[in-house]
Amino acid sequence: MTSKSLVPVRPNAPAPFGEELCVQIVELLSQKFGANFHADEVLTVSGEVAHAHALVRCQLEKQDQTSKLSFEICVETEPNKIENPLEARDLAVDHVEVILTEFFENDRLIHLSPIWKPHDVESKTLLIKGEQSNPHLEDEANRLLAAAGFDPVGNPLDS
Repeated sequence: MTSKSLVPVRPNAPAPFGEELCVQIVELLSQKFGANFHADEVLTVSGEVAHAHALVRCQLEKQDQTSKLSFEICVETEPNKIENPLEARDLAVDHVEVILTEFFENDRLIHLSPIWKPHDVESKTLLIKGEQSNPHLEDEANRLLAAAGFDPVGNPLDS
């Protein structure tokens, strides 16, 4: 018996999107929304496909860390009666465009739940979560809290 036979087989494990697919998605989104991007913003897309779901992660972030939009879209296959997980992937990728459209049409303001929330789209249910933040400001606030003896949520630090 070799050590390879001891490795558990996970036939339904998620497969990450290939780099080529991620680059293609970013290029398509950049063609559509590029005029809205700030010069120092970077758009990234990643994701995974499994038998039970497809998941897309998107992030639009300023390099100086003063603005960050990040969100995830998950499409489950069984509850949506989708037989091919690639169809779920395509639905999730298409909805990235919807979220970015809303973001730019509303002066870069969008409300996304930090926990998964269902959204009905074309007789399918997508699960979406995300946040809009200012990582630089959050880091500065955490430094000030730590200097005052508190952790990032306001609890006293142990002395």
